[in-house]
Amino acid sequence: MPVAASAPVGPGDAAGAILFVTSYGQIWEVISALNSSPWTAENFGADAGKAASAREYLAHSTANGAVIAAIAAYVSRRWYPLIGAGLGIGYAWWIYNRALRRATKSESAGWGSGQDLGLKGLNWGSHRGTR
Repeated sequence: MPVAASAPVGPGDAAGAILFVTSYGQIWEVISALNSSPWTAENFGADAGKAASAREYLAHSTANGAVIAAIAAYVSRRWYPLIGAGLGIGYAWWIYNRALRRATKSESAGWGSGQDLGLKGLNWGSHRGTR
């Protein structure tokens, strides 16, 4: 596993890089299938039920991705899938929890239905109500 530019690079190194990138991306593929974006979590997360649901689906998607990465590591006999997936899972938990904390702070529980308390306090300027 050479890191230095002067070290020889072999086919295993290229395969390792592909395994790493693919496993990181796979985490986001699974998350996008089971969960919405951090932006959505930030806009609805002040609702305790919606925040709990977002965390539940994040747990399902990251656990699913971890299992797939473990199988890929076993089949390839390389650690790269676990490293890539681990970084993706760590970042996902951080970004989604940050979004949910921001939602709680802004009291943003939705939009268009009178629930978005965070936007109601903003100064929209003199154009309010005009086109």
